[in-house]
Amino acid sequence: MAVSNSPDLLHSQSGPSWRIKNRLQTSYEYDDNIRESPDSDSLKNLTDSSYKILFHSRASRKTQTSLFRLNYHGGLQNYFNNSIENKLINELSGYALFSSQNIQFGLNASGRLKIYLNDILDSASGSAEAFLVLPKIYKLTNKLALKTGGLDYKDFSIFNYRTSNISWTVSRSLNNKLSLQLILDNEKINFDRNAIDNNFDAKSINSEFIKQSDDQLGLKLNLNYTKSLLVNFSYLFKNNNSNSFGYSYNKHQFVLILGLPLTRSFWLRGYGTIQIKKYDERSLPVFLTDIDTEREESNFFILDISKDISPNLSGLLRMAFYNNESTIRSRFYNKLLLTGGIDFRF
Repeated sequence: MAVSNSPDLLHSQSGPSWRIKNRLQTSYEYDDNIRESPDSDSLKNLTDSSYKILFHSRASRKTQTSLFRLNYHGGLQNYFNNSIENKLINELSGYALFSSQNIQFGLNASGRLKIYLNDILDSASGSAEAFLVLPKIYKLTNKLALKTGGLDYKDFSIFNYRTSNISWTVSRSLNNKLSLQLILDNEKINFDRNAIDNNFDAKSINSEFIKQSDDQLGLKLNLNYTKSLLVNFSYLFKNNNSNSFGYSYNKHQFVLILGLPLTRSFWLRGYGTIQIKKYDERSLPVFLTDIDTEREESNFFILDISKDISPNLSGLLRMAFYNNESTIRSRFYNKLLLTGGIDFRF
């Protein structure tokens, strides 16, 4: 019997192959507050420009009973006049999903390495999650997940922490355009730094011999609508209970994402966040909670306009305004970013 050398037959015999998509983006960015300094600081109005090179690679493989995804995101940012801010960022994530009858289970892991080329703020962070998706009940999908993670600074161990999280996600597709998602989670954060005790009688703030530990309860609601335009709205409530004075709070956060095609080749996208945060104690400590201001995003508005120049090439203009909480509680900084660049897909 003759054996066919058909490519389709060979492909079916070897099983599904990996699909790989790459994206390379180069851009120029103007920053009116490169050190993320509050208005009262002497470094406010320290402006500069930078060029950025971003590379994103995605690989996926799907079979009848499994799905695998790998993502790599790397970036270089180089400032023209303030080389202390130059940095490299490498991010790697993986996702695996397995199906058995009506039950799905999987793993999700990620890692991030941030390297400053002329500073000592290098850090590494990562997380790993195991989850279980149960059979639908009354058209509701239920997902249970356990997650652990942490952050390590190379030269500042006082800001390191470890986390453990348990979550329950309920989702439902109302129709082929609209879906809802509700997430409940409880996260424990154990810091390397000592807790702070406020001694009202002695009118002083002292460092305790126990480590700071925060217990967070969160509730998040997501609403997604897709048709001729993309709409995503989410509301997050978070209660943080800390054994360290000045770090217990309640937070409400509202996020709105819009994507609108102006023409077949023009896209307009908007991304906005408003946060309301209230600390339990009126008097707040001035100790640093972190040394990376980019880790906190409180209030911002981003507007993108992109145009497809060819099937593989796009141009991008972006304006972003931030009003974020700084590394000191309840002190905010403003930042304006103006970006222009090109995006090449292959």
